[in-house]
Amino acid sequence: MKKIMFIMLALSFSGAYACSLAPTTEAFIINSNLQKIIPSEPSFKVSNLSRGKKSKHSCSGLAYLNLKNSSPSSTEQGYIFEIYEGSFKKILFKDVPLKTSKFSRDKDEYIFHFYETKNEPINFTLKITSVSKSGLKSKPQLLKIIDKGTQKSWWPSWSQKAAN
Repeated sequence: MKKIMFIMLALSFSGAYACSLAPTTEAFIINSNLQKIIPSEPSFKVSNLSRGKKSKHSCSGLAYLNLKNSSPSSTEQGYIFEIYEGSFKKILFKDVPLKTSKFSRDKDEYIFHFYETKNEPINFTLKITSVSKSGLKSKPQLLKIIDKGTQKSWWPSWSQKAAN
């Protein structure tokens, strides 16, 4: 029993914590046999962009991009999120229709997680297309996403000059 307690205590102070997240999106299934339904056009806005931080904890580098649909559809539809211009973490946006997962609190907010610690500037355009259950697509929305990133501190350069 003492060995088990020691192992549990040692692991709690080791700093090796795993960062696990519930999925925020899932595949939107299309059924082409359904009556043709015209999807409403998307109307997304960036509701939050939280940048990761460099730290010894595994979740500190976790960043979030939250996109809120300000005019949700009355019928069930999915959305395709694609990089249209610029570059960003391509693994986040695939050419498949998505819907929010059963774990999402807000069914009109899409949350994309990514890891980063450098906080470099973000500047890209996202193309968002609505897709109806029958597979019809809407006119896409282009959403510009910009963040200046973290400015480099004057302190390291000042301290390096003083050391020389």
